[in-house]
Amino acid sequence: MTEREKLLGGLEYNSRDEELIALYHRARALTKSLGALDSHQADEKNRLLGELFGAWGEASWIETPFWCDYGQHVRIGKNCFINVNAVFLDCNTITIGDNTLIGPNVQIYTPSHPLKAAERFTGDPDFPFRTSAQPVSIGNNVWIGGNVVILQTCALPISGCHRRHPGQRAGAGAAMPGYPLVGIGRYRRAGGKGAGWLSLRCGPSFANGRSSANARRAAAKRLMTVPIGTASTFAASR
Repeated sequence: MTEREKLLGGLEYNSRDEELIALYHRARALTKSLGALDSHQADEKNRLLGELFGAWGEASWIETPFWCDYGQHVRIGKNCFINVNAVFLDCNTITIGDNTLIGPNVQIYTPSHPLKAAERFTGDPDFPFRTSAQPVSIGNNVWIGGNVVILQTCALPISGCHRRHPGQRAGAGAAMPGYPLVGIGRYRRAGGKGAGWLSLRCGPSFANGRSSANARRAAAKRLMTVPIGTASTFAASR
């Protein structure tokens, strides 16, 4: 099994693999060419995006700058609009349905690492850290507001409910209006005491599935008191 097959299969893989590095450099060259285009060069932009992505739908548009890891694992449907500064870490597949709107600074992360540093790093310079990835799938007619971060294996509102998926899906017609973070992650209080798990939603209610204003304020307070630089302060859960 190749490292790319492991990557797409959700298994631990070596990101320094030659095939993956070649895909990375290919994506860098194509996104550099995209960024250099004039805004009137729509035909050339569509040609480059069709070459970069695994699928590129008719009448879709991406504002630059745009970043992805490999590009080939991204599939975008028809009539989509993706605003500036999108970051797609497509270490597994990212599928976006038709008629989807994505606001500025939206980030979609398929990869994850072990939360404990002792498990995360291998000590092998040819395979320095452990990584695995799960797919993200977004349905048709979805609106994702600015600054949303979608993590692999996280919790998103799907048809109004709060669920967890091994490969995350946002259902058709869902709206995610610009909340800063989406997912299930680990938090640590200021001073390094009182670690625990915090479940966030990208809808108007979050914090362990509770919908009260007090719960939302409590979740926001926990996030604001996270000390910068603490290892595993906030990461996707497995």
